[in-house]
Amino acid sequence: MQSDSILKINFAGCSEAGVKEQNQDAFAARCPTDSSALYKGAVACIADGVSCSENSQQASQMSVTHFIEDYYSTSDLWGVKQSSAKVLAALNSWLHHHGQHYARHNGFVTTFSSIVFKSNSAHIFHVGDSRVYLCRQNPVDKSILVMQVSKDHQQYTGADQSYLSRALGMDSRLDVDYYQEDTQVGDVWLLTTDGVHDTLSEQQIEELISSYFADAHENDSEEDSNQKLSNLADTLVQTSLENNSPDNTSCLLARVEQLPEKNLEEVQAAQEAQVIPPVMSIGNKIDQFEVVDVLYAGIRSYVYKVKSNEDQQYYCLKTPAPNQSSDEEFLQAFTREQWLGSRIDHPNIMKVYHQGPSQFLYHIYEFIEGMSLRQWMYDNPAPDLNTIRKIISKIIPPLRAFQRMGMVHRDLKPENIMLIGKGDEMTVKIIDFGSVQVQGLKEITHLDNETMPQGAVDYMAPEYVINDRAEPMSDLYSLAAIVYEILAGKLPYETDAIFRQKQQGQGDLYLSQWRYQSLPKKDSSGNAIPSWIDATLRKALEPDINKRYEALSEFETDLYQPNTELLDKLEKAPLLERNPLLFWKSLSLVLFLLVLLQGYFLSL
Repeated sequence: MQSDSILKINFAGCSEAGVKEQNQDAFAARCPTDSSALYKGAVACIADGVSCSENSQQASQMSVTHFIEDYYSTSDLWGVKQSSAKVLAALNSWLHHHGQHYARHNGFVTTFSSIVFKSNSAHIFHVGDSRVYLCRQNPVDKSILVMQVSKDHQQYTGADQSYLSRALGMDSRLDVDYYQEDTQVGDVWLLTTDGVHDTLSEQQIEELISSYFADAHENDSEEDSNQKLSNLADTLVQTSLENNSPDNTSCLLARVEQLPEKNLEEVQAAQEAQVIPPVMSIGNKIDQFEVVDVLYAGIRSYVYKVKSNEDQQYYCLKTPAPNQSSDEEFLQAFTREQWLGSRIDHPNIMKVYHQGPSQFLYHIYEFIEGMSLRQWMYDNPAPDLNTIRKIISKIIPPLRAFQRMGMVHRDLKPENIMLIGKGDEMTVKIIDFGSVQVQGLKEITHLDNETMPQGAVDYMAPEYVINDRAEPMSDLYSLAAIVYEILAGKLPYETDAIFRQKQQGQGDLYLSQWRYQSLPKKDSSGNAIPSWIDATLRKALEPDINKRYEALSEFETDLYQPNTELLDKLEKAPLLERNPLLFWKSLSLVLFLLVLLQGYFLSL
């Protein structure tokens, strides 16, 4: 990995008890030197225990140390916001629960402010009246910007009296402010407790920060640079004490030394030296694997059934097609597929195995004996509704697993769902991770640099097509499209023109271009399709994600029993909403008749 492609943050801090007997402030910071810096970032946090409580010191110390430890223990696949929210919720629950054993004024209550630096962004989490400032120097005129990013959670009862309205451990429900800001090399982020910022004026803080920037130089050695940052932390605290601060005084500084280059694919570093294997035939060997069958030969990739001479087991081996050697975007997705798949462990999701050292670029997957849902649809052109429900109920658990890991599959289609066994013993496996979106990687801008949406266009949710933004309920849309196709033998929307417009860049796309076609009254075998099934699919296939089901369980429930609320809404809706296609056909017919009548009267 190149040295200029890593995240590097230097920290300095200072904390004094001041006039108080006990220091109830706490701060902590960490910038990992391993892969955690890429996937989890660097963390700085500060806390100020509520002064009236005997447990405030324990609350503040626990908050900063446990937040950092637990944050780095969350999944690499989770985004910063998801990981931090989980950790803070657990911390708050513990503090509040244990605080209930003491008098109200002796609870485990503390303010908390944290910055997570990841890629080129700073993610700020804040509750209470500690503060986060951004200090930045303009490279042109050398002017200094000192901006308070956080907002104090205080209620004032008089000119000089106030109380905390929010803090960790104060209530069973936690409301945390979240901000995301771009950060630059040279930025200095300042975290303070109220013993500092309530004692120093804004002008004093700006003057001290400006003096630091004036004294700091690009050619400073790392030792000198760190010393100057440490001196600034000491100066901020000592000046607060000289101004007769009535509280503990603490500050933590984080200087951005290096940021990941957006055009460097660190996650691919280990595979950059590997070469794409040539097209193989039965009997060919690659490392310890022998090809026993060619399962798929496409323009972009090849999939082989192989046998390992180490354990004598069968596997799937996937390689890029040789003509993809210069397609950087495809190779990024190919690498990401293995990285993601190896971190997923669910019985209904295909296993991806560690490849081991090799000069060749390929992935090893679990070999699945079964048929794709697409093949099953060919073999069962008119399945009964109950059979369809059973299959969908088996697809939902792995989709929930993706959601829990902060992932969206984005290419859910019949070809990527494998059915294993028959009848009540049938299980499913979701395959193909080439299009999976992970919130944790989405935040690493240079690792998610797609020029076009990935996946099968006929099953893509509109929000992904229009804004290149996929959400968990985008997979629900794809699942509903599959159900619709099984029942109707076609897809719910005519999207060919929409995707041509997207690919050719011919103006903006709008949700109104997705016009739902109601299910036919009967399937291809003449069996009636209940209107409440159409109402269920209509909701799941809403172009506007905010009108879609909020949970997979709600969709599954409505597939089994009528949702009277949906039916009432559908029956009362105008024809344009109930059946847009019929509305426009009817309107066209009326207009055509009017033209004929006009021609007739003009001829008289």
